[in-house]
Amino acid sequence: ASPSRSSSSSPLKRPSSKHSACGMSWSTTSPRSPAGHRPSALDQQDSSALDDSLLSGCSASSPSRKRRFNPEELTCLKRLPYPSALCDWKAEVYWQCTGQVRRATSNNGLNTLPTGKGRFYTTARNGLSLPDLGQTDSKTLASPGKKGSKDDMEVQPLPEEGPTAAVLDVIFPRSPHGLPGQLVDDETSVRRGTRSVRSLARQTHFKNIPVPSMFPVRKDKEQSHASTPETGSARTTSPNRPVSTRIAEKRVGGNSSDGTETERSVFFRKMILDKFPTMTRAFSSFMADTGNKELTRWEFSRFLSRHIGGLSREDHIKIFEFLDIDKNGFISTSEFHTAVEAAAPVRSMEDLRKKLVALGWRSIRQALQHMEGGGPSGKFSVRRLSLAEFGAALSRAGVQDEDEHKTLFNAIIDPNSETGTVSLNELASAVAAVSPPLLLEDVRGRLLLMFGTLAQAYHSIDINLNDLIEQGEFVRAALTQMKMSYHEAVKAFVLIDSNKNHVIGRAEFESALRLCEPSLIFEEIRYKVRQRFRSIIAQCHRETTSGTDQKESSDVAGVQGEGASSEDRGGIEELGARTRTPAQWAKHLEPVQLSEANTKALCDLMDIKKTGSVSAADFERGIRLFAPSAELEDLRCSCLRNHPRVADAFKTVPQAKKYVIMDADQLGKVLKSLDLHHGIRVQSIIDLIEPNREGGLTISELISALQCSSPGAQVRLPTAQRNAQAREVVHSTMAPFQKSASELRAHVRQKPPSEEDEIIVMGTIDELRAQEEAAASSTRRSIGGAHGATGARPVATPPQNVKHSYSKVRQCLEQADCPDPTSILERVRGYYSVAGNTTTNDAKLLSRQHSRFNHFLSSMGHYEVLSKSLM
Repeated sequence: ASPSRSSSSSPLKRPSSKHSACGMSWSTTSPRSPAGHRPSALDQQDSSALDDSLLSGCSASSPSRKRRFNPEELTCLKRLPYPSALCDWKAEVYWQCTGQVRRATSNNGLNTLPTGKGRFYTTARNGLSLPDLGQTDSKTLASPGKKGSKDDMEVQPLPEEGPTAAVLDVIFPRSPHGLPGQLVDDETSVRRGTRSVRSLARQTHFKNIPVPSMFPVRKDKEQSHASTPETGSARTTSPNRPVSTRIAEKRVGGNSSDGTETERSVFFRKMILDKFPTMTRAFSSFMADTGNKELTRWEFSRFLSRHIGGLSREDHIKIFEFLDIDKNGFISTSEFHTAVEAAAPVRSMEDLRKKLVALGWRSIRQALQHMEGGGPSGKFSVRRLSLAEFGAALSRAGVQDEDEHKTLFNAIIDPNSETGTVSLNELASAVAAVSPPLLLEDVRGRLLLMFGTLAQAYHSIDINLNDLIEQGEFVRAALTQMKMSYHEAVKAFVLIDSNKNHVIGRAEFESALRLCEPSLIFEEIRYKVRQRFRSIIAQCHRETTSGTDQKESSDVAGVQGEGASSEDRGGIEELGARTRTPAQWAKHLEPVQLSEANTKALCDLMDIKKTGSVSAADFERGIRLFAPSAELEDLRCSCLRNHPRVADAFKTVPQAKKYVIMDADQLGKVLKSLDLHHGIRVQSIIDLIEPNREGGLTISELISALQCSSPGAQVRLPTAQRNAQAREVVHSTMAPFQKSASELRAHVRQKPPSEEDEIIVMGTIDELRAQEEAAASSTRRSIGGAHGATGARPVATPPQNVKHSYSKVRQCLEQADCPDPTSILERVRGYYSVAGNTTTNDAKLLSRQHSRFNHFLSSMGHYEVLSKSLM
């Protein structure tokens, strides 16, 4: 508080001679000073004098007095006396800014206006003509330094004021729209005489104090719905943010420092691949140990000890905390899968989709909109982008590696393009070629965000409550609630209405949206279905015609797909009315090599009514919706029939015409002129890959989708390759036992230890630490400087990891074009010889507890050097 007030404020009062232990009575001891005049030195001296006897009287020893404060509370009162000892300094600051304004306005009586009214509160301070203070006034003040300097006007902060202010500013920011964890440093909003929060934080060394990474959110915004077949819901946090704040902010690069989260993800993935030959085997082993339940800390530590040896308990805890994204004390299969796939390298459109799903995006369209930088309401950009601009757009969504940018850029660019640029529309079409309908995926995410479950969303859209959704009802809800265009609303209704009866039932609605769920487990199944799509459809038709003759089977097979008429479709549905269980479907799909687990997962997605069986017609419709990119396979094969590349089939199209948006009729004419229209359903292709909200597709977008739609081939391997694959599986399965047996044999073959070696062989870790000083002063035996301080005998066989590392380095050096490879190999072999003996026999090194995680962090510089090319 200031030591003096204007005429509209209460004067400073001094304590009277009478006071009690319960409180202090104050009386006016001096007349009111005129408004706008500075207080006298006597008033300042009296106002700053607060005798300690006043506080000591509050704890009188007389039992007749009622004591209100204990000695500890009195100590707090004595620590910060009132008025402050900096009263004179505050007075100088007051009369340099506020006091002058008050004195200038008091002559006109403006100080008598109500608070917040008048020119005093609306006129800028620098705009007033204020009289200058004399130099003699500042000499009487007890403030060091030059008058009017910045240091004089700054008030010294209280102890720990900087950290406290910074933490409070993060929790309760000055700007409600500020970024999480970002301090607001608006110097224009801070009065003169005070320091900003950031300067206080720097002064009190606040850099190493952890602060919250985001604001507290409302409960209705942070509710997460587990993705289960019963509810069909998804984990959501906010409409503009991905699922996991930790993944979205740290792994994407929002608040991560030096890429620590990404490095840990890469390290964990490398550790898994060192044990398992493929990630599929790792997931299978994890699910075999867990089933469908979540692992606790102790169960996850047992899983790591069983499959990945050599890790300390500290490493188990750190890995568990890293994988536990939602911090609920459990690790689920989805969290394990997400942690591994988020660090996987992106080499194709399938990998890009997996990474975006692992990073927590609600839908691929949301991630593509975020790449543009326009937020959830922005449109896909049609501007041509160079490689650098394309990489910057991918980095906004979490794909930050430059090699990945170049790979994706080369995958979607037209080789015959004269500009050498791409657009985000072309990227959207390419991703749509390996995905379920992106529009339905986005609709599912929006509905779950608004209603929580698909059942509640269906009830909200069904306005007339007849348990059927008509096109008008769906379009009205899409336009008003989901903010979709009319074209998108009609297109979504047609995609969900699989039986083409112009109404959507509850089972049809939930089944269509569940088949478009973005899930890492479903992405693996979708890739297998795309490889076997033709064989699966043929097997479904053989199943539907199992009770008919061969002629009827061929007739039904000829009218499959969306090109069939309504009468033909009715025949298919009649023949496919017989339902089968997932086990029976797995048996019938054995010829196409689709596993029983994958078949059961597909049947569970299609069986909305939980009857335990799926008909052939429903199974075929579900497969076409689950992997619709097979519609592009016929057109891609037609392009490759007469041309080496897909883009060469459209080489004769003018460059300007490739960027023109076309409807189905216009695109059909272009394909007919290029002799690519035979057996092609143009409207189905446009509905699948068109990125524009108002409809239409360009030739460049079609080329990008065709170049990325190749599902690969599943062929029967020769006998030699099958044997090699079987040997690899046996080797990976028996590797842990073989390693243990080799270590046991090496330990048994060692010679009996002598007295000098007893400290290494028979001593424990505690004994080694206790005898370290004694061993250092004993007689040491040095063999070429390779042994430790205790001179232990080296083992006969070097460690297995040292031999493996030396072999890899030797192969790299032999392939490199070095002027003198022999001398380099000799030095490298000598280094590994010394390193092997040291890591095996150094008592000091073995006596300390080591952590692989700490070694990994300390050796990042070595990894960076080794990752560079030798040429």
